[in-house]
Amino acid sequence: MYRYKTYKLRKGYILVYTLLIVSLLMIITIYGFTLQLKKTKNVKNYEREVSTFKIYEQYRETLLSELKAFINLNISVMSKESIRNYFTANSIVIRTDVNKAAIRYNQDEDKFYLESRYDSYNYRREVFDYEVVDSNIRFLFVKEEYVKGVIV
Repeated sequence: MYRYKTYKLRKGYILVYTLLIVSLLMIITIYGFTLQLKKTKNVKNYEREVSTFKIYEQYRETLLSELKAFINLNISVMSKESIRNYFTANSIVIRTDVNKAAIRYNQDEDKFYLESRYDSYNYRREVFDYEVVDSNIRFLFVKEEYVKGVIV
């Protein structure tokens, strides 16, 4: 007879549907907020890495200029042999503030090691060779490596 039956609508079903829809919308918005938080965290970490890279450059610049001034002050005849003889006779380490970076001479390889702290458990070692041209010393970058331990 009747094609469509009319049902009596219960009051609790509307509340269940609205709670499901609202909870779904809340999950979507919370997921969006967590994505934004992860994005800002990554940006902050990147900025921190870039700023620490500038500190390494500052350490390199100050230590190499101090080493060059030290060599010019203490060695009268500027040649590669005289520099090698002076540093093999004297073990000299030039340091920056609070043991964050140091430069030392390695007798075995005849190179200078610039060591700067990377984090609390590792340090960064840059190896420099040197040459003397027209009584001026030049430092030539050879390689960079990360070593476990602390700067001694």
